[in-house]
Amino acid sequence: MLRTARRAAATALLAALAACCLALACPAAPARAEGGGASVELYEGAPSANERFSVAGMLPGDAESRDFAVKVAHAEPLDVRFAVEVVSDERGLADVLNVRLEDAAGAVVYDGPASALSREPAALRVDDGAGETVLACRVTVSLSASAGNEFQGAHAQVDLHWSVDASDEGKLAPLAKTGDALGAALGALALLCVAAAAALAARRLRGRRRQALRLVAAAALASLVVALAWALLSPRASVRGNVFDTGTVSIDLNGGAPAFSERSARLEPGRAVTEELVVANTGTAAARYCLYLENLQGDAADAVEFTVLLGDAVLFSGDAAQLERRGSCASPTILEPGQAETLAVSVRLREGAGDDRQGGGVGFDLCADAVQVANVGGGGF
Repeated sequence: MLRTARRAAATALLAALAACCLALACPAAPARAEGGGASVELYEGAPSANERFSVAGMLPGDAESRDFAVKVAHAEPLDVRFAVEVVSDERGLADVLNVRLEDAAGAVVYDGPASALSREPAALRVDDGAGETVLACRVTVSLSASAGNEFQGAHAQVDLHWSVDASDEGKLAPLAKTGDALGAALGALALLCVAAAAALAARRLRGRRRQALRLVAAAALASLVVALAWALLSPRASVRGNVFDTGTVSIDLNGGAPAFSERSARLEPGRAVTEELVVANTGTAAARYCLYLENLQGDAADAVEFTVLLGDAVLFSGDAAQLERRGSCASPTILEPGQAETLAVSVRLREGAGDDRQGGGVGFDLCADAVQVANVGGGGF
């Protein structure tokens, strides 16, 4: 009996949950006029319009555009408000995602951070008198060229909304449209399914368990009614689930292992010690890179010379102080994601180094800087 009670409760809850998810997934929730008909809705007659954004691997300077069209029924001229609702944002990405909104004539209505549109919507003007107007616009979302490394691998999801301000709702008129009965019929059918599941379970149970199940079913029905009402009566048209994921620019040197061991780095005047260095692109974007030194120390630091070879090509030849300058040892290779190349790095104690240098040591960190290839041209590091 207990198993039956649990099964019945689960059936009612799952049915309600499925219907709620269906309601919340509705891509267009029309605004409604006082007369009862929809007054603002996404216009499906425009080819390739109203497709949600789904952008992966965004890099600083990248941009994506989508065309949208909204049908408005109105009795007077009015403004249709465009807003961005930030659903999830791990690292403040919406602050560096720039939104450019253009009307059908190409005039810029808004150009600024996505996060600002969540606080203060932009206005698209409908100047025509009474009638139905298809309001076309283009939305371009770009990642600011100045976005820093802290935004690598970040994720944001936003919803786009078109609505009419409360002060303008009296200017709306019902839209002439067909197919509204389908949504109502589906909602009624979902309610009947949940009610039937609850009734069937109630008939099979007795006593306190039956009463408990009735309470569970009532709660499920209430949640379903709220969800369906929200989807069918919401005062705005929406494109939900717009996703933006940024890419990464990352270089690995030798898997993190030192290029020179203590054994290999015993220096003598005029003698070079050479080791291979594997450079791999572990990011999601094509990149260029350069090598440089950090934390240079030791008695012999000013008496050593470095040579870096890529095959037969000399990428660098000079002293340690020169190699400390970023950009002094740049590879001409554009490394694609997952691609690697092997360099030969030589360290040599200069001939004629005095006795005070011999037996001394030198220590350093061999580092790499990487920059994306896209949107930066041949810029430096």
